[in-house]
Amino acid sequence: MTENKKMLFLKLFNLRRLKGGNQMRKGFTLIELLIVIAILAILAGAIVPMFNVTRKQAKEARVAADLDSIKTASIMHHHDTGVWPPEGNTGVGLVNNDNNIADWNGPYLDEWKNDTYKNPYEIYSDGTQLSVRSRGPDGRSGTSDDISLLITPDKNK
Repeated sequence: MTENKKMLFLKLFNLRRLKGGNQMRKGFTLIELLIVIAILAILAGAIVPMFNVTRKQAKEARVAADLDSIKTASIMHHHDTGVWPPEGNTGVGLVNNDNNIADWNGPYLDEWKNDTYKNPYEIYSDGTQLSVRSRGPDGRSGTSDDISLLITPDKNK
Protein backbone atom coordinates (compact mmCIF):
# COMPACT_ATOMS: atom_id res chain seq x y z
CA MET A 1 0.00 0.00 0.00
CA THR A 2 1.19 3.45 -0.75
CA GLU A 3 1.38 6.00 2.02
CA ASN A 4 -1.67 7.94 0.71
CA LYS A 5 -3.77 4.79 0.56
CA LYS A 6 -2.69 3.89 4.10
CA MET A 7 -3.73 7.30 5.38
CA LEU A 8 -7.10 7.10 3.57
CA PHE A 9 -7.67 3.60 5.00
CA LEU A 10 -6.80 4.83 8.50
CA LYS A 11 -9.19 7.79 8.23
CA LEU A 12 -12.07 5.71 6.84
CA PHE A 13 -11.92 3.18 9.61
CA ASN A 14 -10.96 5.62 12.33
CA LEU A 15 -7.66 3.90 13.03
CA ARG A 16 -4.80 5.75 14.62
CA ARG A 17 -1.17 4.91 14.90
CA LEU A 18 0.24 4.80 18.33
CA LYS A 19 3.32 6.85 18.93
CA GLY A 20 6.51 5.06 18.30
CA GLY A 21 5.37 2.15 16.20
CA ASN A 22 3.24 0.60 13.56
CA GLN A 23 0.52 -0.64 15.93
CA MET A 24 -3.00 0.48 15.11
CA ARG A 25 -5.67 1.35 17.66
CA LYS A 26 -9.42 1.21 17.01
CA GLY A 27 -11.67 3.61 18.83
CA PHE A 28 -14.41 6.21 18.78
CA THR A 29 -13.93 9.89 19.20
CA LEU A 30 -15.71 11.80 21.92
CA ILE A 31 -17.89 13.54 19.32
CA GLU A 32 -19.04 10.19 17.90
CA LEU A 33 -19.94 8.92 21.36
CA LEU A 34 -21.87 12.11 22.16
CA ILE A 35 -23.82 11.84 18.90
CA VAL A 36 -24.81 8.24 19.68
CA ILE A 37 -25.87 9.19 23.22
CA ALA A 38 -27.92 12.11 21.87
CA ILE A 39 -29.70 9.84 19.37
CA LEU A 40 -30.50 7.32 22.09
CA ALA A 41 -31.84 10.08 24.34
CA ILE A 42 -34.10 11.36 21.55
CA LEU A 43 -35.44 7.85 20.92
CA ALA A 44 -36.06 7.30 24.64
CA GLY A 45 -37.87 10.64 24.84
CA ALA A 46 -40.18 9.55 22.03
CA ILE A 47 -40.90 6.10 23.45
CA VAL A 48 -41.58 6.93 27.13
CA PRO A 49 -44.80 8.92 26.46
CA MET A 50 -46.21 5.96 24.53
CA PHE A 51 -45.84 3.80 27.65
CA ASN A 52 -47.69 6.39 29.73
CA VAL A 53 -50.64 6.34 27.31
CA THR A 54 -50.69 2.54 27.40
CA ARG A 55 -50.57 2.53 31.19
CA LYS A 56 -53.50 4.97 31.37
CA GLN A 57 -55.54 2.81 28.99
CA ALA A 58 -54.76 -0.30 31.06
CA LYS A 59 -55.92 1.42 34.26
CA GLU A 60 -59.17 2.53 32.62
CA ALA A 61 -59.76 -0.98 31.26
CA ARG A 62 -59.25 -2.44 34.75
CA VAL A 63 -61.75 0.04 36.23
CA ALA A 64 -64.28 -0.82 33.49
CA ALA A 65 -63.87 -4.55 34.21
CA ASP A 66 -64.28 -3.96 37.97
CA LEU A 67 -67.40 -1.84 37.39
CA ASP A 68 -68.83 -4.60 35.23
CA SER A 69 -68.21 -7.14 38.02
CA ILE A 70 -69.89 -4.84 40.55
CA LYS A 71 -72.79 -4.38 38.11
CA THR A 72 -73.26 -8.14 37.78
CA ALA A 73 -73.06 -8.61 41.55
CA SER A 74 -75.53 -5.74 42.14
CA ILE A 75 -78.03 -7.19 39.67
CA MET A 76 -77.78 -10.59 41.38
CA HIS A 77 -78.28 -8.88 44.76
CA HIS A 78 -81.30 -6.98 43.41
CA HIS A 79 -82.74 -10.16 41.89
CA ASP A 80 -82.37 -12.10 45.16
CA THR A 81 -83.47 -9.42 47.63
CA GLY A 82 -85.58 -6.99 45.61
CA VAL A 83 -83.43 -4.03 46.73
CA TRP A 84 -80.16 -2.54 45.57
CA PRO A 85 -77.03 -2.95 47.71
CA PRO A 86 -76.62 -0.25 50.37
CA GLU A 87 -74.96 3.01 49.36
CA GLY A 88 -71.36 3.67 50.31
CA ASN A 89 -67.87 2.54 49.53
CA THR A 90 -67.49 -0.60 51.64
CA GLY A 91 -69.29 -3.20 49.54
CA VAL A 92 -71.69 -4.15 52.35
CA GLY A 93 -74.43 -6.18 50.77
CA LEU A 94 -72.20 -7.53 48.02
CA VAL A 95 -69.38 -8.99 50.12
CA ASN A 96 -71.26 -9.65 53.36
CA ASN A 97 -74.73 -9.29 54.83
CA ASP A 98 -73.95 -6.97 57.74
CA ASN A 99 -77.30 -5.23 57.22
CA ASN A 100 -79.18 -8.56 57.57
CA ILE A 101 -81.08 -8.16 54.30
CA ALA A 102 -83.73 -10.88 53.84
CA ASP A 103 -83.23 -13.42 51.02
CA TRP A 104 -79.55 -12.48 50.71
CA ASN A 105 -77.72 -15.34 48.92
CA GLY A 106 -74.22 -13.85 48.72
CA PRO A 107 -71.45 -13.14 48.84
CA TYR A 108 -71.80 -11.70 45.36
CA LEU A 109 -68.19 -10.49 45.31
CA ASP A 110 -65.15 -12.09 46.95
CA GLU A 111 -63.83 -8.75 48.18
CA TRP A 112 -64.43 -5.03 47.81
CA LYS A 113 -61.45 -3.66 45.91
CA ASN A 114 -60.07 -0.20 45.41
CA ASP A 115 -59.83 1.09 41.87
CA THR A 116 -56.48 1.39 40.09
CA TYR A 117 -56.15 4.92 41.49
CA LYS A 118 -56.29 3.51 45.06
CA ASN A 119 -59.76 4.90 45.81
CA PRO A 120 -62.70 2.73 46.89
CA TYR A 121 -65.53 2.25 44.43
CA GLU A 122 -68.72 4.04 45.46
CA ILE A 123 -72.35 2.95 45.16
CA TYR A 124 -75.25 5.42 44.98
CA SER A 125 -78.92 4.56 44.62
CA ASP A 126 -82.16 6.49 44.31
CA GLY A 127 -84.20 3.34 44.92
CA THR A 128 -84.94 2.63 41.26
CA GLN A 129 -81.47 2.68 39.77
CA LEU A 130 -77.92 2.25 40.95
CA SER A 131 -74.77 4.18 40.08
CA VAL A 132 -71.35 2.63 40.63
CA ARG A 133 -68.44 5.05 40.41
CA SER A 134 -64.67 5.33 40.45
CA ARG A 135 -63.39 8.75 41.45
CA GLY A 136 -60.81 8.61 38.67
CA PRO A 137 -57.18 9.77 38.69
CA ASP A 138 -57.76 12.93 40.73
CA GLY A 139 -59.44 11.01 43.58
CA ARG A 140 -62.31 13.52 43.89
CA SER A 141 -65.92 12.59 43.41
CA GLY A 142 -68.05 14.55 40.95
CA THR A 143 -65.28 15.69 38.59
CA SER A 144 -64.98 15.14 34.85
CA ASP A 145 -62.53 12.27 35.16
CA ASP A 146 -64.90 10.06 37.20
CA ILE A 147 -65.76 6.72 35.62
CA SER A 148 -69.29 5.58 36.40
CA LEU A 149 -71.84 3.00 35.40
CA LEU A 150 -75.61 3.44 35.72
CA ILE A 151 -77.62 0.29 36.40
CA THR A 152 -81.39 0.16 36.01
CA PRO A 153 -83.50 -2.97 36.55
CA ASP A 154 -85.38 -2.49 33.25
CA LYS A 155 -82.20 -2.73 31.13
CA ASN A 156 -80.89 -5.79 32.95
CA LYS A 157 -83.86 -8.19 32.98
